[in-house]
Amino acid sequence: MTMQAAKTASSARLAARRRTRQRLGALLLALLFVIGCVAEADARRRRRRRRKRARPSGPEVVLLSVAGPQARRAYRGLYRGLRRRVRLVGRRKFFRAVKKLGVDPTSKGGLAAACDKAGCKFVVRGVVKRARRRRYELTISVTHAATGSSVFEKTYTVRRARRLTRSAIRAARALATAVRDYTPPPPPPPPPPPKPPEPPKPVAKAEPDPATIAKKPDDGDDGDTDKSSKKRDDAMIVARVGVGISTRDLKLVGPSDSDQRKHGGGVFPELTIAAEIYPLVPLTKSFARHIGVWVTFSQALAVSTQPAANLPQDDPGGTARQILGGVLARVPIGPLELRGAVGLGVRDFPLDDNSAVPSMSYRFVDISVGGSIPLGTPLAVFSASFAARPLVGAGQDTANALGELDGGFAFAVGAGFSGRLSFGLMYFARFEFQSYNVDYAGLGGTARPPLPGTFERAAASNAVDRYIRAWAGLGYVF
Repeated sequence: MTMQAAKTASSARLAARRRTRQRLGALLLALLFVIGCVAEADARRRRRRRRKRARPSGPEVVLLSVAGPQARRAYRGLYRGLRRRVRLVGRRKFFRAVKKLGVDPTSKGGLAAACDKAGCKFVVRGVVKRARRRRYELTISVTHAATGSSVFEKTYTVRRARRLTRSAIRAARALATAVRDYTPPPPPPPPPPPKPPEPPKPVAKAEPDPATIAKKPDDGDDGDTDKSSKKRDDAMIVARVGVGISTRDLKLVGPSDSDQRKHGGGVFPELTIAAEIYPLVPLTKSFARHIGVWVTFSQALAVSTQPAANLPQDDPGGTARQILGGVLARVPIGPLELRGAVGLGVRDFPLDDNSAVPSMSYRFVDISVGGSIPLGTPLAVFSASFAARPLVGAGQDTANALGELDGGFAFAVGAGFSGRLSFGLMYFARFEFQSYNVDYAGLGGTARPPLPGTFERAAASNAVDRYIRAWAGLGYVF
């Protein structure tokens, strides 16, 4: 009996525990069901709120592109500033419309068609550029899609890249206000109907207008002037070789009448070689490409002198040469080209020892300016130049005969014509006048007296030496 009662009590306890677990499970299921219902209701409420926020009232705008460094920061700021103020149209939708229509979104008509298909009225673009001192410039532009007119354009400058987002948000607020207040201009009135064509009148056959005739390149007309000027700007090396004639007239003035001497040189042939080099032409497109170096060498092939009638009639042998070199700069202004040069020069006229004509030598600084302009065609270009030549010294032979240089000035004036063909070959013809006005101290203050039978002088003297040169030749432009 006792064991039967114990078994009954144990079964009752197990049944009670089983019922308790079942009740707890049911309660837990009910609690989970209630939590799920509340979560679903809250999710629906949140989705409705997000949809309401995602579609604010306002014009339809597509944020098309932001280019440049740190463009992501600027795009993020524009998106955050526009999403609650206007109706944003996705870029994918816009480009799907472009692809489907097959239009160019950069053209006015293509932009209008794509925006009409995608459902947007305004297009926003941005450009980020680096400025000085670690600054950034953000330029925002808004275009009305239907008319292509500019609605808003402004540039914002920030000091650091991390401030681009904040600046873009501020720009988005301003452009949102601009697109809300924008009123498109009224469409233009329709054009008047075309007038009926008038019956043709009989006209006499006339010659074609020369201005309407198509011009071929390098045919020597006005249309080649600009092209020749462009080629001249691209010239890296200009080499010239010419042959010409020169004549010389020397006048020496001393303290007495017996010291007055005048000598005229005959016409003598002369060879001239010149070159210009612009080493920066293939390296840069700036003004530095027009700066180069130049050198000119002239050598007389034969020299003769004509002493005055009251002097010994000897014809001493000798030669004549001129060497110039320095730095030059050319300034092209359309077809006109201006030039400036600074350099050093030597002009020598050495002769054999004689008692009639002294050997003359000059050392000077050459400062020249000039210009050239085509006369309607690159085959005929007129050029002119002027060179000031302050004297800085005399040659040893001249110093031995007349003493040290005591002052003086020289100049040269030249003009000529040149022309150039399309493949680089050129011709030139030039005339030049040179004048040297020099004062010499004489040998009176030196320890060595003048030697007899020579042209050496003890007293101070003045020399006026003039040259007339004319030469022509060919050249090539690389």
